[in-house]
Amino acid sequence: MLIQYEDGRFMRDQIFGFFALNYIIRHRNSSCGRWFVDKFHSNAVDDLEDLQQKIAKGDTSFVNCLTYFNQRIKGSTPYWFKKRCELYSWINYHVEQGNGAPMFFITLSCAEHYWPDIFRLIKERMELGGLDSSECYSGSKQASTLLNECSLVVQEHFQLRVETWLKCVGKPVFGIDHYWVRFEFAPGRGQIHAHLLAVSNHMEVYEGCYQDLQDPSDGEEKRALRLAKWASTRYGMTASVGDGFEGIEITRESSPCGKRHCEIPPEKTEDDTQNLMKAVQIHNCNGFCLRADGKGEER
Repeated sequence: MLIQYEDGRFMRDQIFGFFALNYIIRHRNSSCGRWFVDKFHSNAVDDLEDLQQKIAKGDTSFVNCLTYFNQRIKGSTPYWFKKRCELYSWINYHVEQGNGAPMFFITLSCAEHYWPDIFRLIKERMELGGLDSSECYSGSKQASTLLNECSLVVQEHFQLRVETWLKCVGKPVFGIDHYWVRFEFAPGRGQIHAHLLAVSNHMEVYEGCYQDLQDPSDGEEKRALRLAKWASTRYGMTASVGDGFEGIEITRESSPCGKRHCEIPPEKTEDDTQNLMKAVQIHNCNGFCLRADGKGEER
C-alpha cells in the first residue's frame, strides 16, 4: 500500500487519503452499477421524471431495491443500517444460546499526546525515511502535527492496545466471553476510539436482577443496590478516594497517562492510581456540555 511507503509521503499528504477513498468508492459503484440495473433490477426506470411519476403513484420498488443494494457501499446510510441489524442479530443469538445479553458498554479512547510508545514508533518511522525526528516527543510544538501526519501509526498502535486490553483485562477481569467492537473517529479531532459491547460470564447477576424486577413496589431500587454491591465487590468500584485527593495537581508534564505501568514502583502504585483518577475521571463542565437542548434547558 502506498500509505505505508517508507518515507511516509503518502501518509502525511492531507489529500491523498480522501483521493484514494473517493477513487475506490467511485470505481466500485461504476463497476457494479450496470450489473444492478441489468441483472438485479431489470425493470429499471428510464429517467428521473419516470422515477418521480412512479413514486408519486406509490411505487417505490426501484428506490427500495437501490437502497438495499447500497448496503455494499461502506459508510452509506444503508451500510450502517445493515450493521445495526447484524448487531441486533448478534445480541439475540447470545440470548438464545443462554449467554445472556450484553452487560458492558465500554468506550476506549486514545491518549495519543501522552503515550510514549506512539512517539517512539513515529520516531522510528521518520528515521527510516531519513526525516528529522528531533521534535518527535510528547509536549513538543510539532507533536500535534506529527500525530496527524502519522495517523496510521496511531491507529495501528491503538488497535493493538485494544487487543492487549481484551486479553489482559477484559477477559480475565471483566469475564468477557463475547464482544462486538466498532472503531470510530471523533468529528473535528479525528483520532481513533472504540466502542465495545461485551457479554460477560457473570450470569448470576442477570438472574438476580431479573428476580429483583419481579417486585413491582421497589424492584428498581433492589436491582440498583445489587448492581452497586456486585461492582464494588467484584471490581472495587467505589466513589471513595484517598486522603488529599482534592489537593492533587495534574499538569501536562506530570500526567500519569504518559507513564507505562511497568515504570511505576510497587510502593507508588496507589499514588499512581489516585493521580490517574484525578487526571481522567474528573470532568469540568464547559460551554459544550452546558449547551441548551431542544427544550431550551441546559444539560
